[in-house]
Amino acid sequence: MRKAKALIAQGGTIKVEGNRVTYPSIEKGKVEYRSFLISDIEYIKDDEDENQCKVSLPDKYVIFEIKYFDSYDEFEEFRAILG
Repeated sequence: MRKAKALIAQGGTIKVEGNRVTYPSIEKGKVEYRSFLISDIEYIKDDEDENQCKVSLPDKYVIFEIKYFDSYDEFEEFRAILG
């Protein structure tokens, strides 16, 4: 919850532009942006109990939680874009 509040406070946003997803990450109290290509996704694991999806990439994984989005519908739309 702390990360979500910090991301919101700093104006963190998740963007999908074409095949690229850019997302905020908190590093040492500051928001830094990272990105990956949708085509690089190895698999996605949904966890409905935790309201999140875990995206596995060749060198790391990224967890997107519903609390990072304005609504459940927005989260679902994002999840559908990922595949």
